[in-house]
Amino acid sequence: MISMSTGDLGDRLELFGLAEDPERFETAIADCQRRAAGDPEMAQLLEATFYDADRAAAFERFGDGAELRAIVKLMRHLGVDGSTRIVEVGGGPGFLTWALRREGFTIELVEPNPCFVTGTGYLRTRPDAQGLTIWNDLGAWYGSGREYDLVLTHNCVHHFRSISFVAACLRQRLRPDGRWLMVREWYAESAEETFAQLARHPLSQRFSLYEFPYPAEHYVSSLENVGFDLELVLPAGVDNGALEAYVTGQGSAFNRLYTQGALGLAGALPWLTRTAFRAEQAWNRWGPRRVGLYSRPAVLGFRRRALTTG
Repeated sequence: MISMSTGDLGDRLELFGLAEDPERFETAIADCQRRAAGDPEMAQLLEATFYDADRAAAFERFGDGAELRAIVKLMRHLGVDGSTRIVEVGGGPGFLTWALRREGFTIELVEPNPCFVTGTGYLRTRPDAQGLTIWNDLGAWYGSGREYDLVLTHNCVHHFRSISFVAACLRQRLRPDGRWLMVREWYAESAEETFAQLARHPLSQRFSLYEFPYPAEHYVSSLENVGFDLELVLPAGVDNGALEAYVTGQGSAFNRLYTQGALGLAGALPWLTRTAFRAEQAWNRWGPRRVGLYSRPAVLGFRRRALTTG
């Protein structure tokens, strides 16, 4: 229940009752699909998030889309190939795992939501997903002892109530020197922006669904606190913004050059991207105007660090 306080937006929002609830999420998307028939904006939202009612069309659209192309290009640029053992964590319907497997990557999916639309239910019905390892039982997956070279999260980590705790658990499933690529996170850099983002979110307040935006430095410090090192930062705007929003175009010639340069730095001189990230954080704290290339990045990349104690 939303607070009856007459205070500011932070007082009026529903917060305590927000929950990560698969059935609630499924009900919410079903409601959105019904509304989409007479609401072009809702139909556009469902298309952009790949939750439209035609599940086959949604999967094919993602598999042919700009975001997948950008992710595949980044992974190959970083040396990720078919021999790299990957697990996508929190993949929702699983369209990214499905598409990467189709591209020749070796990948499993961990997703606790088994529902048909918002979880892995539809994916399990696809003939081309037979043989794909899907884990809905987190305990079974964690207890399996499986280890991976790469953890991949996509539009996911802002759903964790404790990023550090989940990161510490995921670290135990990574091989020494394993990587984590964190794609398309949700950012907010002040209390005002945090509550405004929650208020505008199409599902958070209407359906009491949990997710929460953070500054990029919070994602980084949460992982660094449990044994990861920031390896690389891919700035906003690469590939015409396809890693941040639903886009269909390739962008300008300038953007293609910008993307090539950003990928080149991330692959060959990743320390420069980390330096740019830290410098931009400092500038935004003390400078006269804010910038958001590296401080609201498209991708954060981490390495598992060997601990020096115990």
